[in-house]
Amino acid sequence: MPDASAACRHAFLTDQVATGARVVSDGWAVDGGLEKLGYTHEPRSQRAARARGEDPGELLPPSTGSPH
Repeated sequence: MPDASAACRHAFLTDQVATGARVVSDGWAVDGGLEKLGYTHEPRSQRAARARGEDPGELLPPSTGSPH
């Protein structure tokens, strides 16, 4: 991607990720609006997890063997 703007990130997703897929991101504001593009968006903030005393490594759900 040429930059990390919302336009570039959204273009990448629509080119590389199937519509309807679940997108797990770090919760960065540029990822807002993914639902309008046809994705299920699950923001997961490592910083917020640390602030709550949680293990950021526990933010991802257990692998089901299916691609996300």
